[in-house]
Amino acid sequence: MQFILLSMNYLAHAFLSGEDPEFLLGNVTADLLKGNFHKSLSEKISAGVLHHRKIDVFTDNHPEFRSCLPILYPQHGKYASVVLDILFDYFLVKNWHLFNDHSLDTFCEKTNLLLLSGISLLPANVEIQLKSMIQGNWLYHYGHQEGLTYCFLRLTKRVAQPDRITNWQETLDKKGEFLAASFLNFFPELIAYSKNEANLQNVMIS
Repeated sequence: MQFILLSMNYLAHAFLSGEDPEFLLGNVTADLLKGNFHKSLSEKISAGVLHHRKIDVFTDNHPEFRSCLPILYPQHGKYASVVLDILFDYFLVKNWHLFNDHSLDTFCEKTNLLLLSGISLLPANVEIQLKSMIQGNWLYHYGHQEGLTYCFLRLTKRVAQPDRITNWQETLDKKGEFLAASFLNFFPELIAYSKNEANLQNVMIS
């Protein structure tokens, strides 16, 4: 399996992007387009970047998300929110049928095609990384053990205290039920916020 970890919750961002290729590109690659660089790109890509950042702010300040952090701090310390981002994407996959009438395979295939249709509009370095992710079927792997393991393994190589990440499986085993319930309370509100904030007309959300 070859897919590259660049951010933590790509699936949720892709899910909340709608079907406009440029808006999707901006939302998905926002973490790679630092500062105001997005302003040099197309208007729709720039709008997608800004939407990504609004989603992050909404998520970080949501009561359900914040209620999970104290549970994760003892094991994961300052990386608690990063671990939670990944696990929330995991719970999105596990509960996919509650939010979308299309299968995850169908969604991932369609999303990858939309991204590829406009990928040349991105800076070369971002285009290369995104292509690698698409080739590895990156969105699909979040909800499967092998992909989740690989995701956290990549993360340990990027942080100063990898020992705070390696025990993620224990967190999932012991705290997963509580975290999943919080996700299910949180995500419908994020969907409503996203659809309203971006005025998305073609969101692949049932």
